[in-house]
Amino acid sequence: MEQGEIQVLHIDDDPEFTALSETLLEREADQLSVETATSADDGLTIINDYQPDCVVSDYNMPGMDGLEFLQAVREAYPNLPFILFTGQGSEAVASDAIAAGVTDYLQKGSGSERYQLLANRIRNAVHARHEARRADRQEQLMRLTEFAGDTGGFEFDRENDTVLLTAGTRRLIGRPDKFEYPLGEAIELFHPDDRENIKQTLTEAFETGEDVHDIWRLQTKNGDERFIDITITSVVENGEVTKLRGAGNDITDRKHLQTELEEYKTIIDTLTDAVYVLDEGGQFTYVNDQFVEMVGYDRETILGNTPSLIKNEEAVEQAEHQLGRVLSSDGPHRVTFEVTIQPHDGDPIICEDHMGVLPYEGDSFEGSVGTLRDITHIKEREQELMRARQIIQNSTDVATIIAPDGTITYVSPTVERVLGYKPTELIGNSGFAYQPPETSEAVADAIEHVLENPDETQTVRTRFRRADESWCWIESTLRNHLDEDRIEGILVSSRDVTKRKEYEQRIEEQRDNLEIVNQVVRHDIRNDLQLVTAYADLLAEHTEQGSDRHEYVETIQESAGQAVELTRTAREITDVMLTSEDNQEQVPLRSSFTTELDEVQGAYSEAIITIEGDIPAVDVLADEMLGSVFRNLLTNAIQHNDKPVPEVTVGVEVRTDTVQLCVADNGPGVPDKQEVDIFGRGKKGLNSKGTGIGLYLVQTLVESYDGDVRVTDNDPEGTIFIVQLPIAT
Repeated sequence: MEQGEIQVLHIDDDPEFTALSETLLEREADQLSVETATSADDGLTIINDYQPDCVVSDYNMPGMDGLEFLQAVREAYPNLPFILFTGQGSEAVASDAIAAGVTDYLQKGSGSERYQLLANRIRNAVHARHEARRADRQEQLMRLTEFAGDTGGFEFDRENDTVLLTAGTRRLIGRPDKFEYPLGEAIELFHPDDRENIKQTLTEAFETGEDVHDIWRLQTKNGDERFIDITITSVVENGEVTKLRGAGNDITDRKHLQTELEEYKTIIDTLTDAVYVLDEGGQFTYVNDQFVEMVGYDRETILGNTPSLIKNEEAVEQAEHQLGRVLSSDGPHRVTFEVTIQPHDGDPIICEDHMGVLPYEGDSFEGSVGTLRDITHIKEREQELMRARQIIQNSTDVATIIAPDGTITYVSPTVERVLGYKPTELIGNSGFAYQPPETSEAVADAIEHVLENPDETQTVRTRFRRADESWCWIESTLRNHLDEDRIEGILVSSRDVTKRKEYEQRIEEQRDNLEIVNQVVRHDIRNDLQLVTAYADLLAEHTEQGSDRHEYVETIQESAGQAVELTRTAREITDVMLTSEDNQEQVPLRSSFTTELDEVQGAYSEAIITIEGDIPAVDVLADEMLGSVFRNLLTNAIQHNDKPVPEVTVGVEVRTDTVQLCVADNGPGVPDKQEVDIFGRGKKGLNSKGTGIGLYLVQTLVESYDGDVRVTDNDPEGTIFIVQLPIAT
C-alpha cells in the first residue's frame, strides 16, 4: 500500500479525550489525519458527508453506544474499517463487537504507548482493505485473461474417472456446453496415435506424483487438428495422489507469436501479474506497470539492467538453470518456479515465476518472457489455514452445517461430548425439532438474516434438548457459506453456555445495586485518570531530566498509574464477589496467558520477560477472569523489583491432572514472615509500588478455581510465585 494520508474519524463522548487522541495519533504516525466527534450521531453525519479511511469509536457513550454505532455504519458501509477503542473491556463486549463485524478491538491504556499500538492497528486495517480490493481485481482480470487467450484447465478425478473442464478448455475443443467428460470420452478428443501415450502419462502421474509436461494433438469438433501444450500437476491428499490438475495452451500458431506480442502489450499492461521480457543477453527490454510497481525502481533504471538488480546471486542462478531447461532439446516449453524478489524498498516478495522463451528459428535465440505473481499472501494464508485446522481439531465447540430450511447436513464429532448425540443421529433432521418454539424463532430469523446478508454473521442463544432429554442453553454463531463448494450451507458454531446463562441471571439480580459504582469506576474515574497519566507523559517529555519539576511529574505518573491499576483491580474483585463457585468453564491457558503477557510487556518496556519453553495448549478449569491472575503476577514481579532492569522468567509444567505455572523474578525477595501475609487484603511488600491488593485477588481467584498459589525463594535472589490449576478433562 502506498504511504498516502489516512483519514481517521475518532468518536468519544469526552472532548478532552478526543483532543488527546488526536494529538498522540498524529504524533505517532505522520500519515494519520484525525477528525473527532463527541457522539455517534455526529459521527454518522460526518461519514455520510465524506467516507474516512477508518473509524475509531468508544463503547460507553450516551444515546447511541459504540455497538449500535458500529451496526449503523455496517448497514451503509459494510467494508469500512471500524476499531472499537474503549475503556470498558469484557469478553461479552468483544464477542458482540466481533459478531457485529468490528475490524479490531482495543482497550484504552494509561500510557502514550497505547496510541502507538492504535496507530499500527489503524494502518493494518486500512492496508487489509486495500489488499482485499486488489485481490478482487486480480481475480476478475484472471478470468478475462483466460477468456481472451487460447488456454484452459482441467481436473481429472481418479475416484469417479471423470474430467472437469474450464471455460477455456471447452472453447479449445469447440464444445462450450460440455462441462464434464468420462475419461475414455475425453481421451477420444485427441489423435488416435496419441491416446495410448496419454493413458500411460496419466497413469505414471498418479503413480509418481511428479509434474508432467507434454504436447498432445487435439481433434476439434469441426475436424481441425491443434497442438496443445499440456502441463499436469498432482493433488496429494493424505499421502496419496487423488486428482490431476492441468493446463493446456494451443501452440499451433506459435510461429506467429512474435508478431502478436506487440498487439497484446496493451492487454498485458492490464494484468495484475508483473510481466517482463529479457533479450538474448539477459537484459530487460520490456516490463509492464505492475512489474515497475512491484520492484520499486523506475522503468528507466530497469530497462537495460539485468535481473541481478532485484535478485540475489542464488535466485539469478536458479532462473538461468530454468531457462537452460526450456532451451534444451527435450525440455519443457515453459517453466514455473518460486523465486524471491528484493524490491528497492520494503520486505522481500515471494513470487511464482512463469517463464518461457520468445519464438525463434534455428539457433537464433531471441530472449525470454515471463510473469511474476506475488504469492506472499498465499503462503501466509496457508499458514493461517494450518492454524485454523489445529484450532478446529482442539475446539470444544460443535460445528454444524445446515441447509436454508434448517436441515442438518453435517455436524462435528464434538456433538457427542457436548449434547450426547452421535453425528449420524442428527444429520438429515431439522435442527428446529430439538428446540422449543420460543427460541427456534430466533434461529429462523438468524438464518433469514445471513441468507439476505451473506457477508454478516448472526449470534443467537437458544434452548436445546440433549440426548438424555434434559435442556441446555446453546450459543450459536451463523455464517453464510452457500457459495463455497466444500460447505454449500450455513456454518453454525455452537457451544454450551448453560452455566454462563445461569450466572448471568444471578448477576442481573445484583446488577442494580452496583450500577452507579460500576459507572463511576469503569468510565468517569478511570477515564479521568487515563487523561492525567497521558498528559503527565506529555509533560515529562518537555521537562528537564533531574529537575525538581521532572521529579514532581514522575510522582504524578506513579500515583496516577497506581490509581488506574487500583480501579481495575477493584472492579475485578467486585466481579469475583458476584461470582458463585459453580461457574467454572474450560479456558485455554495459552491464549489467556499470552494476552496478558503482551499487555504487561507493553506497559513495562524496560522489563525483560523470558518464557522457558512453550506455553502448553491445554484448557484449565477457570473463568474469564483467569487473565487477572497472570497479569497481577507479572506486574507484581516487576513493580516489587529494585533492579534497574527487572527480569522475570515464566515456566509451565503439565502434570497428571494439573498444570503448574511459575513466575520468578530477580528482586529483593519476600521475608519469611511475609510469605503468608503477602496474600492478605491490602498487604504491601518491600519497596512496593503497587496497590497491595493484587496478590489478594490472585489468591481469591485461584482458590475459586480449586487451585493453589504459594511463594518461595528464587536462587540466587528474588521470588518465585507458583500457581497450580486443575486441567479440564
